[in-house]
Amino acid sequence: MKNYFFYFAFIFSLLLMTHSAYSTSNKIPQACLDALSIQTKESEIKWTMRPAKGPKGSVRFIYQAVISEKGETLLGMEKRPDFIYLSLKTKEQIKFYKLIPSSPENCHGELLRTEKTTKKATNQKLEQSKVENRGFLDQDLRKLLKDSKEGIIFLWSPHMPYSVGSLYPLQKIAKKLKLPLTVLMDPLADDRETKKVIKRFSLPLKLTKKNRAERLLLQGASLHYPNYFFYKEGKVSHIQLFGAKGEEAIHDALKSLASK
Repeated sequence: MKNYFFYFAFIFSLLLMTHSAYSTSNKIPQACLDALSIQTKESEIKWTMRPAKGPKGSVRFIYQAVISEKGETLLGMEKRPDFIYLSLKTKEQIKFYKLIPSSPENCHGELLRTEKTTKKATNQKLEQSKVENRGFLDQDLRKLLKDSKEGIIFLWSPHMPYSVGSLYPLQKIAKKLKLPLTVLMDPLADDRETKKVIKRFSLPLKLTKKNRAERLLLQGASLHYPNYFFYKEGKVSHIQLFGAKGEEAIHDALKSLASK
C-alpha cells in the first residue's frame, strides 16, 4: 500500500511541475474507441500520466489506462497536433495506431505496426548492462569537464520516485539552453529495485550508469536524490540543488552560475 501512495504522490507532483504536459484534455473520442472495438465508454477510462522512453534516450510523458474488460490490456495515448497516437499492450503484443477523429461520430484508425512483447529480452539487456557498467569514475568526470565548457550533472535513485519525474523539466531546460546533460544513478541502488523502475517507466538503460566519482561524492552527491551539479570552465560549481525541481528553479540556478 505504501508503494502505491508514493507512486500516486509522484504522479501528482509531475502534474504540478510540468504545468500539464498537454494543452488538450486527456480524452479519446468515443467514436475512436468504438472503431477499435474497445468496449469501454470514454467517461469510464481512468487515466494516469507516466514517463516513457523518448527519442535518443530522452523521457517523454504519456497517458495510460487499464482496460478492465480486456484483463491486463494497457491503453496508452499521446495527443499530437493533428492526430492521436495510441497503443494497445497485452502480454503477447503491442499494437500502435494513428487515430484521426473526423467528427464526433466518426474516427479514422490506421494500424501503424505490431510488436511482440519482449520481457525476457529487456531483462537480458539489463543484466548485460550491469556487467558492462563500471560506473562513472573520477577520470570520466575529468574528461567531461575538459570536453564541455558548461553543463549539468543530474543524479537520481530508483528508491526515490520523484527522481524520475525531475528528468522531464531538466531535459527541457538542457535542450532549450543547448547544455550537455549527464545523468547518473545512485551507486548504492538495489538491482531489483532498478529493474522495477526501468520496467515501470520504460526508461533507457543508459540512465543507469552509477556515480562512483569520489569528487562528486565528497561534494554531497549521495546526501539526497535527486540532486543537480552544475559545472563551468572545468570546475564543478558549489551551486547545487536537492530534491524534485521544476524548470524555473533549474533556470535560476543556471542564472546564478552564469553570474559567477
